[in-house]
Amino acid sequence: MSKGRGIPLPYDTLTMILAGGQGSRLYPLTRDRAKPAVPFGGAYRIVDFVLSNCLNSGLRKIDLISFCRKTPCFEIDIAS
Repeated sequence: MSKGRGIPLPYDTLTMILAGGQGSRLYPLTRDRAKPAVPFGGAYRIVDFVLSNCLNSGLRKIDLISFCRKTPCFEIDIAS
C-alpha cells in the first residue's frame, strides 16, 4: 500500500501517463523535440514533474505513452 493521505493504493497499481502533442504554442522550443521533452529549469524536462509526482506518491509501475511527429520522441530511464 502507498504511504500518505487519501485512498491506499496497491503496490502493483499501473500508472498510465499520456504525454504528447507537437506543442505548436511552444514552437521554438518544440521545433526539434516533443513537448514532454522540452527542458525546464536546466536539468529537467516537462515530463519529469509528472514522473516525480508518481514516484513520490508510491506509484512504481509507470507506463509512459507518447505520440508526436518526431521519432523517437524521447527516452526515459527510471531507476527502481
